[in-house]
Amino acid sequence: NGYFHRGSYSPNCECAFSGESGARFSPGLAFIVEYPKLGLSVSFAAHYHDYSARFAYTETRNSIFIGNDPDSLVEYEKSSDVSLQYIRLVPSLFWYIPYTSVFFSAGLDLGFPLHARYDNRERIVTPGVLYKDGGSEITLLPEQDVPGGKNIKVSFALGVGGDLRLTTWLTLTPRLAASLPLSSVSSEDPSWKVLTVQGDLMIRVRL
Repeated sequence: NGYFHRGSYSPNCECAFSGESGARFSPGLAFIVEYPKLGLSVSFAAHYHDYSARFAYTETRNSIFIGNDPDSLVEYEKSSDVSLQYIRLVPSLFWYIPYTSVFFSAGLDLGFPLHARYDNRERIVTPGVLYKDGGSEITLLPEQDVPGGKNIKVSFALGVGGDLRLTTWLTLTPRLAASLPLSSVSSEDPSWKVLTVQGDLMIRVRL
């Protein structure tokens, strides 16, 4: 499962974190009812997904020094660790191209958050420079819940795949799919959304 954080968010400062992405293995289960004469299948799937990421960027700004040292430019790194995990429930419809085992899928992707928290930190990158307390890193915002992060996330799911029937009761189904976000991660940052693209292999056992 590949995920891409789109848009940006600002935890508690005049700053904007954006552009992180990653890939993780995501297990899931699906219950599928087939209607061969209609060329359709109805699927109800549940997945676990982890979209956590560390956001960071550097900036250089003029800084005031204690004592007789003149003001000078200092490089800082701003960072935010985001912990974001969901259980996704995806009801969808598979439509098979007539006389083939190739299908297109479409459905609704509902993300139920298990964990949605972030923080905000800053550290000095320039060597030999410290904050007035003697450290090189400060916490601007301790880890806390993302505003609106406990809301259900809604996406539109699309996919394409095919069935490889090994026996009358066992089928392998490779598929490429994507979930296009309709809702944001945070209620305070409406542009912050997570786009997902996944390649999966369903091992289907006929009951």
